[in-house]
Amino acid sequence: MKPTKMIPQIKCPICGNTEVYRISRLIIPEPEGRETVYVDYSLARSEEPGSYECVDGHEWKIEMEYESISSL
Repeated sequence: MKPTKMIPQIKCPICGNTEVYRISRLIIPEPEGRETVYVDYSLARSEEPGSYECVDGHEWKIEMEYESISSL
């Protein structure tokens, strides 16, 4: 039997659901102070910095981690 390749899954930290969507927003400023906002929901395959929502409506953010580099 051939070994199966494990696909990493992102899970909702609240309910554990694996149907998770990454939320992307594009905001375009318009004249007179208005804005046009485009929102895209794409199925998340891995954890990356950004905003997420599970199919049950729970929302959360993953912040970017910075490594500190000390000089010699």
